[in-house]
Amino acid sequence: MPESKTILNLAISVGEILLKSGGEIYRVQETVSRILEAYGIEDYHVFVITNGIFATVYEQRKDAGSMVRYVPIGEVNLERVAQMNQLSREICEKSCTITEAYEKLEQYRNASGTGNLAMIFACATGSAGFCYLLGGRPYDSMVCFFLGILLEVFLILAARHHASRFIMNIMGSAIVTTGSLILYVAGAGILSDKIIIGGIIQQFRKRFQLRIRIIRKIYSAEIICQEASA
Repeated sequence: MPESKTILNLAISVGEILLKSGGEIYRVQETVSRILEAYGIEDYHVFVITNGIFATVYEQRKDAGSMVRYVPIGEVNLERVAQMNQLSREICEKSCTITEAYEKLEQYRNASGTGNLAMIFACATGSAGFCYLLGGRPYDSMVCFFLGILLEVFLILAARHHASRFIMNIMGSAIVTTGSLILYVAGAGILSDKIIIGGIIQQFRKRFQLRIRIIRKIYSAEIICQEASA
């Protein structure tokens, strides 16, 4: 592979991890551009959207290269964002060769993420918190905590079998609803509606993250436009 394409692939890979981990569009675009410039590529074009990166280098030369990278929406991971920022700084400071950059990139990419136990606890705590926030009692929140554990265990097992997100949402909602109704019919004295809402809202956290990202990116774009017109 020509060196220009190797550099382009490195820059796009760093940008992909940044974007997938919650980085803003303009920061991802700036990072990819700075990495290309750090390795001596000045003739380039980079375009980043919410779920994709497009880049070309040396359009008028024989060793021209172009890449398109689809970036699915992932969980926000600020630790991974910090790692990519540190790697890009080392590259810009000329303290990291292309080979070393690839090694560090693979090291960060293969690093273990949040453990299953932490995810289960977070889901249970979030479910209980939303239940209380939406009008549930402490007793209802406690019940929702255990239903949240059951929900996250199901989601983890379903993800291992590459189940459809649509099916996972339906089945997860059914588990929380069924568990709540069984306890209600058994005379547990719970507010089933608050528990159901608090439990299933955890499944849609990725959609909330996507909306928050879009709002942040629109706000960032407005600030850039205001600074440019000033």
